[in-house]
Amino acid sequence: MKGDIRIDKKGLKTGVWSAVIGTLCCTTPLAIVLLGIGGLSAALAISSLKPVFALVAAVFAVMALALHFRKRYGSCGIGTFKKNKNMVLTTAVTSVVLYFFILNVALPAVSPVILPAQEKPTTGAAELRQASFQVDGLSCASCASAIRQRLLTTGGVYKAEVGEDGKGCFVYDPRQVTKEQVASLAGDGKPTSVLSDEKGDTCRS
Repeated sequence: MKGDIRIDKKGLKTGVWSAVIGTLCCTTPLAIVLLGIGGLSAALAISSLKPVFALVAAVFAVMALALHFRKRYGSCGIGTFKKNKNMVLTTAVTSVVLYFFILNVALPAVSPVILPAQEKPTTGAAELRQASFQVDGLSCASCASAIRQRLLTTGGVYKAEVGEDGKGCFVYDPRQVTKEQVASLAGDGKPTSVLSDEKGDTCRS
C-alpha cells in the first residue's frame, strides 16, 4: 500500500553501524581498562567526547545513505532522500534506539561484570569513615565501573559506589588513606570534589 513504512535492510545495517560508532565513547574506555592498554585517565578523556562521537555517528549515517543513493540512482539530493524514506527512517530509528539501549541498558549491566570489584569486610575495622564525592564531566557507565574497581583495590578503602553521573561514595580507614587521596584516584586528573565526610561504614552513591 502506498505510504506504508517498512523496515529496510540497508537502513537497518547503516543504523546499527551508526549506533556502534556513536557509543565508542563508552565502549572504548571499557576496552582500554579491560585490556590494560591505557590508564583510567585515557578512558575518562575518551568518554568526555560523547557529543563528538554522536556527531560522527550522525555524519556517518548521512554519508552512507548518500553514497548508496549516488551509486544506485546517480543522485543523493534531498529529493532522493524523500523518495527513499523507508531506508532513511529505518536508519534513523535503528541508530537512535540502539544508541540509547547500549548506553543506558547494555553497558550499565555488562560493565560491573567485566570489571568486577570485591568489597572488603568491615567487621572488626575501627575508625571507619564514609565520604561522598563528585567527579565532574563523567557520564559513562563503563568509566564508573572502572573507577569503582580502582578504588576497591586501594589500601584502606573498604566500600565504593560510583554512578555514571559521577556521583559516588566510599568507606575508608583514615589511618591508611585520606579522603583527598581517594577522591584524587577517582578523578584521575578530572576535577573531583569531596561532598561529605562522616563516621560510618555505609555507602550510598
